[in-house]
Amino acid sequence: MTTTQIDWSKIKHFPELKERPDIEGVLPDLIYDLDKFRDILNRTIIVSPVNGAIVAKSGHSPNSYHYRGMAIDCFPICNPKEVFYTLLDYNPFGGIGIYFDTILRNKPTVMFHFDKRPLKPSGHRTWWFRYKHKRHYPSEFSTFGEFFDTIFKHIAEIQS
Repeated sequence: MTTTQIDWSKIKHFPELKERPDIEGVLPDLIYDLDKFRDILNRTIIVSPVNGAIVAKSGHSPNSYHYRGMAIDCFPICNPKEVFYTLLDYNPFGGIGIYFDTILRNKPTVMFHFDKRPLKPSGHRTWWFRYKHKRHYPSEFSTFGEFFDTIFKHIAEIQS
C-alpha cells in the first residue's frame, strides 16, 4: 500500500500526515478512521512526532502493527477519560493501548495507540496499558472493571 491510495481531500484534521516519512505504507482506513474519531471526539489529536509512530521498520515489539502500517500513536489533547467515553460510541480500532510513560512537549502526557488488528473471535478488542515501561492486560485483573479502574487511577496520577 502507498499513501497515493489515501484520498487526502477526505482528511479534515490530519493533512500534515501526507508529508511524514513514516506514512508510506499505511493502511488508508487507519487514517480515515482516526480522522472520523477526531471529529466525534471534537478535540485536537497530535500524532506522535516520533518517526515510526505510524509505519515503522524497527523500535516496536516484534509483532507490532506499526510494521504492517496498521497502527498509529497519538496524543488527544483532552482528559483521557473523554477518549474512553468517545470510544464507547465510536470505536473502529481493534487494538487500543494507553501509555502513561510518554512525554509530549517536555510534559508527561497520556498517549494512545490505535490499530486496525482484527477483533478477537469473541468480538472483543485487544486492550492494554503501559505503566512505568511495563505492559498490563485485562487478564492480569480479576475483572475488566478493575482493569479500567486502574487505568483511571493512573490518569488521575498523571493529571495531578
